Amino acid sequence: MGGGAEAAGAHWRLVLFAGAMLASLPVQYVGGVDGRTLAGFLGLEGGDAMLAFLAVSGGILLAIPAMAPASRWGRLLDAPRRLTDGAARLVLPALVGLAGTYVLLAPLGPVFHRLVPTSERAMAGIVSAALALPFFLALEGLLRRGNLLVAVAGSLAGRLLAVIVVYVGLVLGVFQDIVGLYAMFLGVLLLLFEPLAAAAYAAGRDPRVAALIQAGLLGWIVAVMVPWSG
Repeated sequence: MGGGAEAAGAHWRLVLFAGAMLASLPVQYVGGVDGRTLAGFLGLEGGDAMLAFLAVSGGILLAIPAMAPASRWGRLLDAPRRLTDGAARLVLPALVGLAGTYVLLAPLGPVFHRLVPTSERAMAGIVSAALALPFFLALEGLLRRGNLLVAVAGSLAGRLLAVIVVYVGLVLGVFQDIVGLYAMFLGVLLLLFEPLAAAAYAAGRDPRVAALIQAGLLGWIVAVMVPWSG
């Protein structure tokens, strides 16, 4: 009985996850009415639209249980633990994960791309990571639950839904055509992040660590690879 209720809850969380991303699309359209996006201050060609989408979608999902904890949706979306509980002790493992990834990838910079950002791009990367963090907190906290196999399945479903919703936005004219290229790029990154996030979950079962690492990695990749729009 408990297993059936948990499965039903997982299905509803996926529905609400997709619904929140769809609900963010009108906000993206209004924000881009002058040709720029909500995160246009970053000056990233196409990448700012992706970051605004992640920030608003994640913000909606995190706001529902915070603003209406007693509602059915609030209870369904409520994370297993509060975001602020023991937050200070999460910093070290997140930094270790980011630093380890950086040390492994930095030597490949001359082969693939310059992986060490300039000071200006580093600041853009920090802001990008902050904008992406709500999405990853929602993804990891709401969909990665239960045993490892179920948690991975829920997370992968959420990542796939994110890419699908972006393409829905493209069809509706919410996003510019160039965002389609970044949606493919985002999908690949979300898929590549999954083994790292799954390993972090298996090791500690605290989804916030994986969320911090993924947001940091995405911010770093955006900082070194996405062209400036000027």
